[in-house]
Amino acid sequence: MLKITKRRIDTILAGRGVTATYGVLLMKRVFLGTVLCFFLAGPAMAFSITPAALGSGAIVENFEGLTVGPNVGASPFGNILEPGITGPYTFSSGVTLTAPVPNPGTMNNGVFVQDFALGNSASNNWAGNGSVSSAANVPSSTAYLGAFDNIGGDTQPVSFRLTFASDVLAVGAYVTGIPTTNVRLDAYNASNNLLESVTVGTVPVSQWGTNFVGIEQSAGIRSVVFTAIDFGIADLTFQPVPEASSAMLLAVGILGLVFAGRPRNPRGANT
Repeated sequence: MLKITKRRIDTILAGRGVTATYGVLLMKRVFLGTVLCFFLAGPAMAFSITPAALGSGAIVENFEGLTVGPNVGASPFGNILEPGITGPYTFSSGVTLTAPVPNPGTMNNGVFVQDFALGNSASNNWAGNGSVSSAANVPSSTAYLGAFDNIGGDTQPVSFRLTFASDVLAVGAYVTGIPTTNVRLDAYNASNNLLESVTVGTVPVSQWGTNFVGIEQSAGIRSVVFTAIDFGIADLTFQPVPEASSAMLLAVGILGLVFAGRPRNPRGANT
């Protein structure tokens, strides 16, 4: 086993034109760089977040603009549509509804989009939390994505899954539903391993725009599942993962800091 001592290090560094004092400083910088790299490469953790955690590059899906077509069904109500009736349905932001598909329909515990840009022909009554009867009741758009337990009479949880085209760093949405129930957000990686779950209670419709549930995970979130008994989500917001080149630049920058300031001794100069 090779034994490295301070004297040996000083000898090696001196042979390369580096003073002993600077050698100690260099060792400290190398150690700092190693620690930083360890934390950057270490296991990622998931955290519950607020909207403030989503940066300027975040993408918002407001579920507006759907029309009846091959993969979007009509419902008994003119302002309620059913995406994914034949298979996965991709919204304008690039996020895809991947479960339940085929969508069994609003009245069969399926998923629906209520968009008041299509009129006010139907309202969604969330009992003591109030009714969603116009765009004024939706946080910041005319539409939202929802589901409810019609088969069990609002007694059993229902879920839907939204999948991203590539990993995202953070995701969240404004949620509410019937009173005294919770909405759960589960985040999964590309291998469909559960990363983290966050739960938030429902609030009156008038407070929907303040009731945010979100998760941040630096290793990357590929899909999320929302679960509750009778609920809706608005303004799904997600932060894409930076490209690999950005991470490489960060690593190069750290190495630059580690070795910055090394003395320049011209060949042959006295030391």
